Formats: sequence, structure tokens, C-alpha cells
Amino acid sequence: CCRFSTSHVELCTGDDEGAKNTVLRLRCAPERVVVVDARSADACRQWCDRIGHVTQERRRTAVFGMPLATVMARPAERSNRIPSFLQRAICCVETSGLRTEGIFRISSTTTDLSRICNALDAGREPLLLDPLDAANLIKSWLRALPEPLLTAALHDQWLHAAEDPAKLSVCVR
Repeated sequence: CCRFSTSHVELCTGDDEGAKNTVLRLRCAPERVVVVDARSADACRQWCDRIGHVTQERRRTAVFGMPLATVMARPAERSNRIPSFLQRAICCVETSGLRTEGIFRISSTTTDLSRICNALDAGREPLLLDPLDAANLIKSWLRALPEPLLTAALHDQWLHAAEDPAKLSVCVR
């Protein structure tokens, strides 16, 4: 078995479970398995190499599902306090969406949001014109974070900061 970041890869040959060819199983989530039936073990190895390359490439550019520290450690983000795409989304909401009723409640279209998220994960900067898209981008990114922004390790400091805003700088890193 080879392991990639979000996938578990299992290579089965010939007689395994009656397979006539070499089978590559990719477990992307506990309930999702993708099966690739290849003609040979070499073809499966090529799939493994390609998956490994895509996974490594994604780690360099992806913003969704990546820890905030990883995103902020990239050269383009080092001088920023928050990720640049997030700053652009916030600016879009502030300039065009503050008077939009339900700005954070109403969803944008799934295809638009998917297009924007995929572009960001590929390292491109999509143009944000619709404040609903920008608001949904912010919500989606926050949901996809592997760790909460208000960490449990700083829980007591967050409570103190709520009582005295001057203490907030202690919590913000």
C-alpha cells in the first residue's frame, strides 16, 4: 500500500477478488472508493505516480483544506496578515455586499463557487465580482480549515480577550 495525503491506495493483482486485471483502489473518504481497473501492474504504477505528482502539486498551491500556517508560509503570503485571496473576498463583500440582504445566508451557485475554489486551489486568482460568491468563498474556506482559527490551546486567552479587548493582541499570532 502507498499512502497519499487524502487517499489510501491499494494495489490488487490478478486473483484478488476475481479480478482479471490489476486493480487500483483509491479510498478518498471513508465512504468513497474509486476503483481503477488497469491492464497491468505497470499501468497501476503509472496511476500511482500521477496521483503522487498531483497530490504534491496540490500541496504547493491549494488553500482549501490546508492549515492556515501552510498557506501563510508560502512566499506570496509571508508579508500578509491574512491570505491574499481572503483579503480580496472581504474587500468584495465590504464594497459591494454590505447592503445585500442575507449576504452570508444565501448561497451562490454551486458551479460558480466550485469554479472559484478550483481556481484558487490551482494557484490562480479568480476575479470576484459577485459579493455572494465572495461571501460563500469565505464560508467555504473557513469550513475547510483542518484546525479552527480560535484554537482550544488559546481558549482561556480568548475568554480574557472578550472581557478586555486590549488583551486581544496576545491571542493573535
